[in-house]
This record gives sequence, structure tokens and C-alpha cells, in this order.
Amino acid sequence: MENGTSPRANYDGLEWSIITVFQVLIGEGWNQIMYDCMRCRGDINAFFYIVMVLMGNIIMLNLFLAILLGNFEKARNFG
Repeated sequence: MENGTSPRANYDGLEWSIITVFQVLIGEGWNQIMYDCMRCRGDINAFFYIVMVLMGNIIMLNLFLAILLGNFEKARNFG
């Protein structure tokens, strides 16, 4: 909390929670969010963020590969 206001990336409301999770999954400043959460709630929250980053990256990789393989299949059938 800086100057009596919560940081932008927080879990206080549904809309900010969704934005914060999206920000962590795309990897934009996720470590700063993790450190802020660890400062407020304790060191065990690092496990949550590391698992969320790893699982999110695996899911995003699988989605990317599915789209890529689908496009290769379309190209093969087209030609």
C-alpha cells in the first residue's frame, strides 16, 4: 500500500483479480506482484505464483501448438 492506496495489481475485486491473473500469465511484472503478495500474506504465496506461471505457460503452449498443427492440417488439405 503506497500513500494509503492499494496497488493496481490486487485481488480486492473481481475485475482487478482477472486483470492481475492475466498479467501474471502473460509474464508482465509477475515477480513484483508475487513479492507484494508475499509481503502482505507471507512467503507461502510464492508457491501459488510459481505454480500459476508454470501451469499457465503449459496451457498457453498447448493452445499455440494446437492452432499451429490445425493450420498445418488445413495447408496440407488445401494443397
